[in-house]
Amino acid sequence: MFSGSAQVELQEHFAGEAVLAGLVGTNAANLKDAIAGETYEHTTMYPGFAKQAAKDHCTAAKTLFTEIAGDEGTHAAAFTVALRSLTNPKVKVPKPPTVDPVVITASTPACPGTRTQVNLLAAMHGEAFAYAKYTAYAAQAARH
Repeated sequence: MFSGSAQVELQEHFAGEAVLAGLVGTNAANLKDAIAGETYEHTTMYPGFAKQAAKDHCTAAKTLFTEIAGDEGTHAAAFTVALRSLTNPKVKVPKPPTVDPVVITASTPACPGTRTQVNLLAAMHGEAFAYAKYTAYAAQAARH
């Protein structure tokens, strides 16, 4: 039930909303959007979340936010190279990152009642939106 509903949410609801919202643009516009988002997460959002986690004495969240900040910087750099490849055929699009999926299991909040808990939920919303958005951008890139 969850898997089927997830597909409806992404492939029908999100897709329909994305079309009406004008979410997907040209490959160049999509790359510029991705670069801006990843750069913000790398330089501002995740470092700020890590700092707050330290204040909240939530070491696991601080470590994770710091790691993710680095990942987002790597993504921004790769998207920047991909953008350059649109106007320079000598520039090759970087290989996409590989990932070892983390299994999501039942758990209790690591930092209940803190700003870090709020930040964890905000980060999850942002990452889910980026997943959906990049899925749409990839489909657009494959068509052009």
